[in-house]
Amino acid sequence: MFLQYAAFWLFAIAIIAGALGVISVRNPIASILLLVWTFFSAAGLFILQGAEFLGFLLVIVYVGAIAVLFLFVVMMMNIDYVTLRQGFVKNIKWGIAVGLALFIELLIIIFASKDRLSKAQEIPAGEDNIRMIGERLYTDYMLMFLTAGVILLVALIGAITLTHRRRGDVKRQDAIAQAMVQPEDRLKTVKVEIGKGIE
Repeated sequence: MFLQYAAFWLFAIAIIAGALGVISVRNPIASILLLVWTFFSAAGLFILQGAEFLGFLLVIVYVGAIAVLFLFVVMMMNIDYVTLRQGFVKNIKWGIAVGLALFIELLIIIFASKDRLSKAQEIPAGEDNIRMIGERLYTDYMLMFLTAGVILLVALIGAITLTHRRRGDVKRQDAIAQAMVQPEDRLKTVKVEIGKGIE
């Protein structure tokens, strides 16, 4: 029992420290790496609570896909950090207002769901949580599951579009134009007379 409590507090402190680091560090690469650390710590908490499916899903989907996608997009984009910081200072009041609204919503959800959480059904003998989650996910919540997939697809297309946007200061290779060039357009044969040279 002591080991479980120690592991819980270890993962909880790691999550809080990682989340604070995500929003406080200035380097976006370090911020994404701290986000990966936070996801790993949250997965550890899920596994400690017996929700192995959610823990593995958090590692596979969020760490293995979304966080890595953020990392590559940030590394490939040419971000003007001076303009970014100016916009942050100008819009900080809106950020605080949205943060307070989200915090109030979380408090409402926590206090309103106490009775429901206390009456949660236990997993029947012989069943595992992965099977039960799969049955509920693909029957009762199929529409919301497909909607989440469409949202992720749109986000992926947007990230690819931002990464491959056209920039005037970057020279790009046009393979089709290079392949369509005729030899006479690239090479010119000149007959030079002795002693006269080329003008």
